[in-house]
Amino acid sequence: MVWADHTLVTGSQLLKLYTKIPLGYNAVCIFAVSNAFSLFTTTTTLLLFLSILTTRFSEKDFLVSLPRRLILGLFTLFLSTIAMIVAFGAILFLIFCDHRPWMLAPIAGFACLPLSVIVTIKLPLLVDLIQSTYISIFGKQTYLESCKINRKTTILA
Repeated sequence: MVWADHTLVTGSQLLKLYTKIPLGYNAVCIFAVSNAFSLFTTTTTLLLFLSILTTRFSEKDFLVSLPRRLILGLFTLFLSTIAMIVAFGAILFLIFCDHRPWMLAPIAGFACLPLSVIVTIKLPLLVDLIQSTYISIFGKQTYLESCKINRKTTILA
């Protein structure tokens, strides 16, 4: 979707004729940066989730490596969605700011709907992963802390 917006802005002669977008607008810069950032974070998210599917894990990897990859994958998924919505908002502003400004608020509200759905569904999973991986519960050591202690004792022994 973001790449389609990019080709609409840069390649369409009709858009250049009817809206006459000067290249100095801040919205064009915001769109270009958020479009590129969305592309990079989407690719990173896809590669992280594919690495989870294709990597062979041992028992210890389920406590450290897998949660780290899931946390990073979910975090980049959130960033990708935010960047996509920012790019979408910038292109809407470029197209409709002069002709139909009343359309900006409802469309921007509907554009935030995917982000609210993803946050509602995936944020509890991300919080649980972070808590179970990095925060000790009831004074117990996390697996990461016990690995550090075991490494020190095995090196000294």
